Amino acid sequence: MTRLTLDPAERALAVPAGLGRLAAAVAHEVNNELAIILFSSEELEDELKGASPRAAKLIARISETAVRVGNIMKGIQAFAEVGSGGRSPQAPADARLAFAEAQAFISRRYGKHGIEIDDSGLPGKFMVSVDREELTLVFLYLLVHSLDSLRESPASDGRRVLVSASQDEADAVIVVEHSGLAIPAAERARLFAPTMPLDPELPPRFLGLRAARALAAARGGDLALDPAADGRRFVARFPGGLQTLGARG
Repeated sequence: MTRLTLDPAERALAVPAGLGRLAAAVAHEVNNELAIILFSSEELEDELKGASPRAAKLIARISETAVRVGNIMKGIQAFAEVGSGGRSPQAPADARLAFAEAQAFISRRYGKHGIEIDDSGLPGKFMVSVDREELTLVFLYLLVHSLDSLRESPASDGRRVLVSASQDEADAVIVVEHSGLAIPAAERARLFAPTMPLDPELPPRFLGLRAARALAAARGGDLALDPAADGRRFVARFPGGLQTLGARG
């Protein structure tokens, strides 16, 4: 029996490719089941329309959760395409447009909980060397996490998300900060630790943040917590290819 051996350079290419194929297969299977869940919830909503406010609320929650999982799967698919070499760098993306797409997805839920988004720190046109779909997902994961933290905090404390972007030497820097509950110190220490994506000691709500970091890392960037903000401020960096054009009108 002949044993195949790879040199370090070949292993460096083979491992991401293998993970990419596995992630793509998982995402495909989960998306099939999500489609059934969404279709069934829509059918139930039609059947029970007006019959029970509580049932309608629960059905809406099922649908919203399925959509959120679907968007996480999109992030995993994007990571799979990068890892397997199936996706190459695209033209620079406009961060404001990517943010607008993410905001549109979650705006209704933000309004429902009285959460204000202040994006005045985001220039009118801010180009980042990253795929637009990936950048939209990074924004979406950060906005969803902010929503989860804010809706559990007292409304009297103010519910606000600040979004800004700037250039730091050769890096594009995007910051998302919220005024909600802080991430406990023990969980902050494990959030971006080099473990498997599904860390059993972390709540599932942090999966999106880890997916966002994987997307940034796949483009040579990073996503980190600001240590001075108790887990309320996230800083994403993407190297090179940045232009700031004009100001927001």
